[in-house]
Amino acid sequence: MNRLVIIGNGFDLFHGLNTSYKDFLTYLDNCPFDVEASTIIKQAYQELEDKNWTDIETIYYKELLICFGDPETRRHLGQEIDEEDIKDLNKDLDVIKRHLATYLGTQNQNQIVPNFTDISLQRCTDHVHYQEPSNVFILNFNYTTPRFMGGVSKVNIHGTLNDVESMIFGYGDEADEIYPQIEKADIDEFLRNFKSHCYIQSNNYKDLSEFIDADEYQVMTVGHSCGRSDHVLLGEIFNHENCKEIEVNYHQFTDGTDDFNSIAFNIGRAMPNKVEYRRKLKSKENCRTIAELHEE
Repeated sequence: MNRLVIIGNGFDLFHGLNTSYKDFLTYLDNCPFDVEASTIIKQAYQELEDKNWTDIETIYYKELLICFGDPETRRHLGQEIDEEDIKDLNKDLDVIKRHLATYLGTQNQNQIVPNFTDISLQRCTDHVHYQEPSNVFILNFNYTTPRFMGGVSKVNIHGTLNDVESMIFGYGDEADEIYPQIEKADIDEFLRNFKSHCYIQSNNYKDLSEFIDADEYQVMTVGHSCGRSDHVLLGEIFNHENCKEIEVNYHQFTDGTDDFNSIAFNIGRAMPNKVEYRRKLKSKENCRTIAELHEE
């Protein structure tokens, strides 16, 4: 039995890195960036004001759908898609990505994580799988590159700050019912920032595929919301026949609340078979907070 450890932005935040989109927008306030010229960032500021959080990748996808428009309406009116709109949107995202890379480069991305590798090797506490993992694979969705202790395989699936051009920054839920229509439109600019097409630019996805195809595995999520912007890849992991168990290491807030249910709901959205969802997902009482994960 192997173990796949999924690392998200909550992991970096737990270790003191200011890597949230809110932090990034604060950085943009103090650098030469024309907010009014960026449709995406204007929406992000508005969302932050309304909800106290924002997701730039989801905003990009919503703006992309606006550029695509309604196919039935276009056919009825005899209208064509304005390719310049989606080109401008992609240029906007490219500029944001470069600024994001610059900002994240100011953070201490090479922090050591005490005991994390030892904890990731611990055996499970419930279900029928009690043996310790034979191999551990760390799938890092962040652009930062912490120095994990111990000999484990690790991949930054979305690239690293050392190569900005290779950073994958876009959207990853091609399960959306409108996506097939976007493909049929035969306009490459609409597909440029869909993550599935970006994954084929390096061997990272191949390394992950080989790992999950090789043997049965347990999943441990640490600081990843499992949201829609990564649903296609996460769904492939969670729904794979070799995936036997999913453990959510969740964040507990200072007021005593936590984000376990939010993460569990997102995992459920990526798993159409709810019987498999209930069987694979460990109960909350058998999961740990991120803080507990590092204390043991």
